[in-house]
Amino acid sequence: MSSDRSAAIQVRDDVVRALTLCASSRYTRNMARRRSKLDPRHDLGALQLSARALDARWCTSARKTSVVPCDMVSCRLSMWIVAVIVFSLLGACDGSFPRDPEGTSERVRRNRVIRVGITEHAPWSVREGAEARGPEVELVRRFARSLDVRVDFRFGQQEALLAALEEFELDLVAGGLRDETRFFEQVGLTRPWFVEQWGVGVGPDDARTELDGLRVVVAPEALLTAALRKADAQPHETQDWRTSAGALAAPLKLLEERGLRVVEDDLATHQYVLATAPGENGWLGAVERYLAHDVEELQRLGEGAWR
Repeated sequence: MSSDRSAAIQVRDDVVRALTLCASSRYTRNMARRRSKLDPRHDLGALQLSARALDARWCTSARKTSVVPCDMVSCRLSMWIVAVIVFSLLGACDGSFPRDPEGTSERVRRNRVIRVGITEHAPWSVREGAEARGPEVELVRRFARSLDVRVDFRFGQQEALLAALEEFELDLVAGGLRDETRFFEQVGLTRPWFVEQWGVGVGPDDARTELDGLRVVVAPEALLTAALRKADAQPHETQDWRTSAGALAAPLKLLEERGLRVVEDDLATHQYVLATAPGENGWLGAVERYLAHDVEELQRLGEGAWR
């Protein structure tokens, strides 16, 4: 089979796949298992066929191979017809787009409760008996109030909670999750609700400007330790990093509050997110709309975590 004929057949397959996406009720859920999150832009992106690209690939190959006898004008018309069909099918899918295949949004509204898995991860979420506190706990409570529903907190280990979320036994998981979590392929992740920049600070009388050979106290975290070693510093991991003396790797806000002089302001960037059940695009959209509502207030909420 010639390369031109293969290209023409590939274009045909592209169109068939696009028409099939909406018809498949399992599409959104399956795609979510392969991506960190799925939102309306991803759904539309999967269906937005480029007219120019299709014109070039389909019509050029068609003239050479006679797979589809057409000139460029008629081929463009064919592509627009395909586009109309595709987006007409979108409106006929289930009457809603984006949607929740497992009905999370509707269940929350009906039962007036959000089932939230909480990982104990100080300072973001801390368990005190049957209660929870911390910036992410407060974030979830504020979100629930915006929907006029209550929160059912369920404590557990991160891996177990994300597994329960994947099986739709929870609606949301919080507790120091960052966008590089290794379980991102199994669930949906929101946009970052808080972005935290880490750096290295030294005493105000320390005149050094580089990290080369500097002993730096740091939290026991592989990402931070690796970043320090890359800068030729000597990381000293300890659980008591916040109260240790000497050069310190910490969030820039904390370095400022400690009165330390920053010699490295781009050691690492932590982006904190919430996790939702896979493929529940309507629910993910509701959470993200809330997170986008007052970015500055959420940033202040996150900055207060280490106080």
